Amino acid sequence: MQSQDNHGAGQSHNEQQHSGRVEAMRPDAKAIHDERMRRVKSKPVFGVGGPMPDRTDEKQEDKHPSVGENNDDSVRSPIGQTGGQLGGVITDATDEDKAQDIDNSKPDLTHQNTESTFKRMGDRELNENDGSTANENASPSGQIGGNLHSQWLDMDETQEKFDNPNEPIYNFWFKWRENFREPLAEFLGACVLIIIGVGSTVQTLVYTKDPTAAYSNLNWAWGVAVMTSVYISGGISGGHLNPALTTSLALFRGFPWKLVGLYWIAQILGCFAGGLIVYAMYYQALDVFDPNKSVSQSGTAGLFVTMPATSLSHVGLCVFQEIIASAVLSIAILALGDRDNTPPGAGLGALVIAFVIMAIGTSLGALSGYAMNPARDLGPRIALSCVGYNARALWTHDRAWWVTGPVCGSLMGSFLGSMVYDTLIYSGLGSPVNFTSKQWERLLTPHNMVKAGLEKRKREKAERQRNEESSRKGDKAV
Repeated sequence: MQSQDNHGAGQSHNEQQHSGRVEAMRPDAKAIHDERMRRVKSKPVFGVGGPMPDRTDEKQEDKHPSVGENNDDSVRSPIGQTGGQLGGVITDATDEDKAQDIDNSKPDLTHQNTESTFKRMGDRELNENDGSTANENASPSGQIGGNLHSQWLDMDETQEKFDNPNEPIYNFWFKWRENFREPLAEFLGACVLIIIGVGSTVQTLVYTKDPTAAYSNLNWAWGVAVMTSVYISGGISGGHLNPALTTSLALFRGFPWKLVGLYWIAQILGCFAGGLIVYAMYYQALDVFDPNKSVSQSGTAGLFVTMPATSLSHVGLCVFQEIIASAVLSIAILALGDRDNTPPGAGLGALVIAFVIMAIGTSLGALSGYAMNPARDLGPRIALSCVGYNARALWTHDRAWWVTGPVCGSLMGSFLGSMVYDTLIYSGLGSPVNFTSKQWERLLTPHNMVKAGLEKRKREKAERQRNEESSRKGDKAV
């Protein structure tokens, strides 16, 4: 009990220090800061490597908070702030807003939090365990592999910017980026995924003469590529990197549908950019290896995109293997994220997913190439079309394989795996498999859902206006 009291006191001190620093800002900077906090807190958590919430029903009775009242129940955590990543606990927050605190016998995953440096300005200055300054245990310039502290917030030059009303604090790019952080994170993560994965494929198969060793190297490289990309983007967007996975999360875990399209576009563009970068690095070696730019398994196009092994089996069985591989991946991800199952420790979710990718490649990759991700195939395929490969052959080979295998096969497999896991194992009340008749009625009645959302938006807007007016009155009084 004493340790809990000390922990609570430390949090209170952190909040007071953070609040004091924000209050010290001039009104226009504080308004931007408050808007950013509201926007970040209103996002649900969905991602690869940490906790992810279950679908939540819209509150029918949402009390309007008074001015100055801190109502934590009126907002949801930001994407990635409470872990929010596949491979970690997927919180069942259907009936309780703080479901993670209900069962104290479950693993405590609060240490998985991934927080924005700017958002947690003053919170990082204190160690929550003993109240000592964090700088006593950390390098002033930050440590690679750990938290890189934003030391500029404590510099005299920064404080002068806060005090000078004519000095801009946020530039245009900062303001624009705040509206697209999640898609940008997905873009960067997908780009790195292809750079490492396809880059290893090109380098290994072009320069290695032993095909057996080459295939083992590829499985390891793709697993590490997924892990690295998840660590890059998981704290911001959740690190989906996969349109099929994003769609399944929207269907079975309540991921916002308004973000699905943006995620798809960002993921495909990221894979497209990654494919162009890899081709730019190895184009001379590729021209020597295949001057005709053949679209076949023996040609260089097969190094960038997946192609069915029609010499071993017909296309139908290759599609079937793609479906099964995608289903296994989805089952593994949901199992790792099930709080009632066996969630991994802090920061290990992405590592476990990497081993799952390696295992799938070793056992379920010979026929289909185990894309399990529409963007992983579609992005590099578009890139090859831009650098001179035969577009007709690229998009029509093997009965339009890019549609039947990487796109339809991955989507069907991800849906199938999610459905199987939720039907046989998952007990969260937020899954459509466990919906009650009332939940289905609310889900299938869009008018009520839209009405509740609009009313909540109006209340939030009125609250912001009252806070801004109160802040202006306080400034005038001073």
